[in-house]
Order: sequence, then C-alpha cells, then structure tokens
Amino acid sequence: MIDTGKWKYFSISEMTHSNIARARGWKNEPGYGDIERMDLLVRKLLDPLRELYGSAIYVSSGYRTPRLNMEVGGASGSQHMLGEAADISTGRRGENARLYDMLLNSKLLYDQVIIYNCYEWLHVSYTERRVNRMQVMIKYQK
Repeated sequence: MIDTGKWKYFSISEMTHSNIARARGWKNEPGYGDIERMDLLVRKLLDPLRELYGSAIYVSSGYRTPRLNMEVGGASGSQHMLGEAADISTGRRGENARLYDMLLNSKLLYDQVIIYNCYEWLHVSYTERRVNRMQVMIKYQK
C-alpha cells in the first residue's frame, strides 16, 4: 500500500481534483499503478521542487482518467493518465519563471517541463518506466 501521508506538501485529493470531472459527475480515481507512479512524481519531483522553491506550489491538474483527459483536450499519450504528470503554478507568471529556472538549475530529474502561455503554468512529469528525457518545451494555447 502506498502511504501518501509521507508526501510533505501535496495530497492525493489535490493530485486527483478536477472541476470538470466534478461538474460532469465523473469520478477521477486512479488505479493502484497510477497511485504508485503519482507517489514517485510527488516524492522525486514535486516535494523536492517545493522544498527548493520555499513557498507554495499549486496543482491545477494532476491525475486524469482517459475520459477526463480527452474532455480537457490532453494529448492522447498524456502522462497525466498514468499519474506521472502535474500542471503546477505559484500563482504568478514571474514566480513560475523563477520556479522553472530553479528546476533547470537543480539536480532533480524530470521527464518533461512544458512552459504554457508565457509561464501561465508549468507541466512537469517524472517517470521510472524509462530514462527521464529532461525535455523542455514551450507551448501556447489559444
């Protein structure tokens, strides 16, 4: 059994919350494997990044069921559906840029960091299914 109580700064409810799923009456519940991967994401990347940053980091989207992922326009192979990704923000673009710089200058492993809409939020992911790619991307949404 995964003990998410060992997570220092994040909770399972935060990592699975979805306003869209709630509004549609859908459950956004991860399976055991998804929770294992989410545990790795939090312990290996999110908690250490929060510790490094020294202030709150908010998760706007963590785990997503395939149905929810499709509804929000997520990529067909999105790591959100595996519990390996989270969209995060400090609440301010300038601080998100600072958080991004801290991550890139740290020794933390990550699979992807995607900057959305000039630092409106960051997508971060971590995996142990393969070697983390340390990939950085910039995306704009209309």
